[in-house]
Amino acid sequence: LNASRKRRIAAGSGTSVQQINQLLNQFRQMQRTIKQFNRGKMRSLPRLF
Repeated sequence: LNASRKRRIAAGSGTSVQQINQLLNQFRQMQRTIKQFNRGKMRSLPRLF
């Protein structure tokens, strides 16, 4: 997302651009974590439950 779109999202949601950036960083980190699960690094984990 470019800066103007982030400003528009922040204005529309009543939050700051910093909060939007933080949310995007958390989202990207979660995407990386899920990809690691899907690659098989944690395949044995579901067997524990």
